[in-house]
Amino acid sequence: MSAKVSPEALSIFRQVAVRQFALIPEDQREQVANILVDAAQAVFPKAMEKLKVSAETFTSPEKLEEGEWTLVPLDSIHFNLDTWRHNYTSTGEQSHPIEGLVISDKLYLFAIGFKNPEPSPKVSYMRLKLNIRDYGYIMLEDLMYRDDPNRVKPLDFILEFPPESKIATAKVGVLSTGYDNLQLIGGAFVRVQYVTERSKATFYPT
Repeated sequence: MSAKVSPEALSIFRQVAVRQFALIPEDQREQVANILVDAAQAVFPKAMEKLKVSAETFTSPEKLEEGEWTLVPLDSIHFNLDTWRHNYTSTGEQSHPIEGLVISDKLYLFAIGFKNPEPSPKVSYMRLKLNIRDYGYIMLEDLMYRDDPNRVKPLDFILEFPPESKIATAKVGVLSTGYDNLQLIGGAFVRVQYVTERSKATFYPT
């Protein structure tokens, strides 16, 4: 099974990145898009192995009929959530909605950062553990004082969520009560079946 990333696949990675980050601040746009493309390239062979597909069957999300798997922007739906937005009724460390969830066998998810478009963010950090991999504390205080609601907090590592993995721990530090909208930013390598079972608008809203 070849792990080579073709020029065509790299072009798809770039298209997904550019589309996903069109609304983030201009001074971050190219940087974050490049991080996503590099991460997708690094994760590609692992996703191929776990999803049991081949490099030759990778396709654009615009041409699903031509392949077995594709790349789409990471979204709350991949974690079986209707939305990232959550109402915290108390302060202190507590569970984020993704805690305890198991990733579908049709998905290999990866995140390269966070954003928090809530007008008044409440979360200052996340503590994340996946199966036996402990990502530790991820500090997010700068998202509470950002100048633009679409500003991204890039990570210097890739958060990976392989198929059928369990999010053992997802704790957040909540500084005040109310709604928060902490979002993971990244991509989802998905089997075409997963996309066709859902509205395409889920992945590419108009």
